[in-house]
Amino acid sequence: MSKPTFSQYLRANLDDVGKKKACGPFVTISFEYGCDGSEIGQSLVNRINDRIDPVAGPEAKWTLNDGQFLLQYAHDAGIDPDLIRKERILRPSFFKDVLRLFRGRNIPDCHEIFKGLQIPIREAAVKGRCVILGQGSTAATAGLDNGLHIRLEGFRDWKIARIACREGLDRDVAVAKVDQAQKRHKFLRALYRKHNPRWPAFDLVLDNSQYTNDHIVDLILFAMEKLEYISS
Repeated sequence: MSKPTFSQYLRANLDDVGKKKACGPFVTISFEYGCDGSEIGQSLVNRINDRIDPVAGPEAKWTLNDGQFLLQYAHDAGIDPDLIRKERILRPSFFKDVLRLFRGRNIPDCHEIFKGLQIPIREAAVKGRCVILGQGSTAATAGLDNGLHIRLEGFRDWKIARIACREGLDRDVAVAKVDQAQKRHKFLRALYRKHNPRWPAFDLVLDNSQYTNDHIVDLILFAMEKLEYISS
């Protein structure tokens, strides 16, 4: 029996995964370019796990997914992960479709990539005890119970300074990168909104330029306690 293609796997599994609602708890963290999403996500998982009694076993531990689903998608589709990252945030176009056909390359567009990522993201949410960073995870888990959805933002000048410092860039270059990321976010927000019936999409929107990372983790932990996702 031949191995199913990625498209066949997608068609066979997405509907079943979408029907699962009893799940979690889980947390999704969406963040603007320049914010400390990865650092906050890792700190959150570490502090949750520090509360867990060692005798509870490894299954009680929380995990962090910081881009692994996208890497798995690229592996399953047989496509360079860097190309997937690029295509995920680009608008589809007739010209690009013609170019792909002409070159004989089956490169998925942003819509196909989002649908492909829905499978592992929803499966992880159903299993629970996970923090998922970015990857369209808030929209991908739409309709699933026991999920806390976080958004990290920051004012423009703060993000410019952060990017310039982190990446060793001149201010003008950092300005261009931040503004370009903002334009991409508008497109992605419109794309995700089509797949997420709930709007506003986030339970908490936190200003990363106003609060320290530790303060933000404190606020998320407090919300998780109130929702009884973790013990106080």
